[in-house]
Amino acid sequence: MASLSAEFEYLPVSINRSFGNITISDLPNRDETVRLVESRIGVRDGWIFAPTGSRVFGLRKTHQITHSRCDGSNHLEFIVWCLGFFMGIRLSTTECPFLDATPIRTGSLVDFELMRKKDLGAAVDLIENYWQTNKRKINRIDRMRAAIHALFLSQCKSALQFEKFHYSYVALDTCYAIARQQRAGRNKRISHGGRIKWACDQYGMQVPSWAHEVSGTRNRAAHEGLFLGEPLGFKNFGPKTAHSSVANLPREMGNLVCRLIVAQLGRKDCQYVQSPSDSIEYWFLSL
Repeated sequence: MASLSAEFEYLPVSINRSFGNITISDLPNRDETVRLVESRIGVRDGWIFAPTGSRVFGLRKTHQITHSRCDGSNHLEFIVWCLGFFMGIRLSTTECPFLDATPIRTGSLVDFELMRKKDLGAAVDLIENYWQTNKRKINRIDRMRAAIHALFLSQCKSALQFEKFHYSYVALDTCYAIARQQRAGRNKRISHGGRIKWACDQYGMQVPSWAHEVSGTRNRAAHEGLFLGEPLGFKNFGPKTAHSSVANLPREMGNLVCRLIVAQLGRKDCQYVQSPSDSIEYWFLSL
């Protein structure tokens, strides 16, 4: 173990705090960077879109993270990735981490906000504890990053509804895989139709009404190229359609992913995790 630092992007709020071995601080030019990003062409409704002719892009770094007893660059990247989840904004130490569009406001990619200043420290503790517990089981680290990434892709402003559904389902299925790993001795695989309910049951969460039906929609999209009975992109969810009673199913799927990730990082007992995922409310997360 050794002290290691990395700069990351893009966080529009000031953080200058230490959390045990971890210190997060503003870069000297953070305020100017935020002003430049907010004034760029391609900023609309709190999102910045990729430059014309590109899909992958980057922004200027705004913060630095230092870990005094770091296991390596993957350790820092994992903390930053999960910190972005709790802040509701995509964060990365890499040069071009954004695909198509990314929010420039916190809270844009999740349905919660940290309730108190001390909850940020509690979130960093959860992230660090997860790393220390699972660092020798690298697939658990990779799957957590994958679930967060798929969740974020599902929220992209430029994505079509079938794309949002696809990424939301990928995130849910990744959370199911994490749940199987966390439940030692669970070797029997469960069919797609029962996975969401099983994962919710493991953490005492409310099972959504659509838990079983989404697998059928996913199967037809993945294996037949049909979404709600039409070729991909030609039909969206509407209120009380023949395919779903949920008008905005991808959003509710994303809400459920958020609750599963918080539970899997170690706080299945908090009120937010136990709240219904079919709510349109924006929740305060107390850790």
